[in-house]
Amino acid sequence: MRAPHVLEQLHVMGSAQLGMQLQVPASAERRLAQVVALAEYRAQLFEYLRSRMTAIAPNLTARLVPARGQ
Repeated sequence: MRAPHVLEQLHVMGSAQLGMQLQVPASAERRLAQVVALAEYRAQLFEYLRSRMTAIAPNLTARLVPARGQ
């Protein structure tokens, strides 16, 4: 998920609800971009740690780390 995509959805939802163009402050756009970047980093870190754990202790990883999306 990218920040511009989320902002575009906010504009569309706001326009539909308010019947006009929704103005999102620049500070909110920056915060949203930070949240999206952190979520992407978290997903990358999870995958990295799972791959390392699988290489080091596959049986333990299978018991401790549930399948992604559950």
